[in-house]
Amino acid sequence: MYDFVHGRLSEMIFIDTDIDAPTPEGEMPGECKVKPSMSVSFANTARKKKEAKKKKREEKINADWVEIDPLLGTLPDWNIAKKFGKSYGAVNARRTKLGIAAYVKPDNFPWAEIDPLLGTESDIDLSRRFGCSAHTIGRRRKKYGIPMFIP
Repeated sequence: MYDFVHGRLSEMIFIDTDIDAPTPEGEMPGECKVKPSMSVSFANTARKKKEAKKKKREEKINADWVEIDPLLGTLPDWNIAKKFGKSYGAVNARRTKLGIAAYVKPDNFPWAEIDPLLGTESDIDLSRRFGCSAHTIGRRRKKYGIPMFIP
């Protein structure tokens, strides 16, 4: 227990006395007494050792991430986790902690060529020509409110 009045750690000692037993003047029966047991400097030393140990552990953790940090946001978190033997949650938490946005797959699909053809041919024919699913073509056509092609 820390004794705020005297600025040192103290040990509480409970004196169990009988209520009817005579006690020295000013002392209550069954009263707690405070006995100094260690100085504040000892507590400060222990705290400093704990902080040093925590700092060393954080440095070790940061050293593990040296290779990974540059890749965060450039690949999916699960891909990085698998490559470096980390959990998905650890990679995701690290990326979030550093304020890096999640990886978004670039849209390299040739929509500029496909959009003018939506509704002029069947979704299946367009999907075969451009190498995607008919569902993808249909979803794009519905997004722009273009009616389905009817021959």
